[in-house]
Amino acid sequence: LRCLLWAGAEVPVQLDFNAEKFAGMLHVAAAVSNCSIFLKMKDRMKLSIATISFTPKGDLAMKLVWPLPDRCQKFEVLFQRSGQAGHYMDTSAQEKMDLHVMETHYSHYAIVHKLQQSGCEPSITLQL
Repeated sequence: LRCLLWAGAEVPVQLDFNAEKFAGMLHVAAAVSNCSIFLKMKDRMKLSIATISFTPKGDLAMKLVWPLPDRCQKFEVLFQRSGQAGHYMDTSAQEKMDLHVMETHYSHYAIVHKLQQSGCEPSITLQL
């Protein structure tokens, strides 16, 4: 993960990305990250669920639920569409997040790359 940051690698997105086909419920079967919060919680995490929808303006709304042994951790993020289909950004908080749909078969799988920059330590998360 850090090699991607150091190299400044361009993250690819799905060719001919179709937002309408991508909307719906996704089961996150695997995730890796160098995020300190993720690293603290990863051993207690179970299969998570992401619900994806799109606003009339084309922005991506994501609701994530991470089941933990004692509770469910919920997150909601609204990503603004960028000039490239399959690439979305969130700059509303003190941190900046970029989301790229790298590859998807829509009904079977998706590989999603998220770059989060807050403070001085950027983190990368890949989800399948």
